[in-house]
Amino acid sequence: MSDEKDILKQKVQAPPVYTAFDIVKDIIFFFVVVAVAFGWLLLMLLIISFVALSYLHMKFDYMILASVIFAIIAGIVYIIVKSRKYVRLNDEKRRRKREDT
Repeated sequence: MSDEKDILKQKVQAPPVYTAFDIVKDIIFFFVVVAVAFGWLLLMLLIISFVALSYLHMKFDYMILASVIFAIIAGIVYIIVKSRKYVRLNDEKRRRKREDT
């Protein structure tokens, strides 16, 4: 009975393992996040320019540039968040290895 508990305890305490599939998934979602950020800001700027046509005179080139800059910032934030996730997983794995020895 205690052997079953030990095995169950090891399964529960096993650190989450990230595989190549997880990394590929994160890379794909990186491009999705960047594309959505670009499209969202471009759409918002287009709506603002149509609503405030007499007040604001924005050129389409500047809207594209602002959207690209916003997408780059969103991509950087995404990379930072994901790298923290992987560092945290590695730290947990190392800590549990030290506790086992």
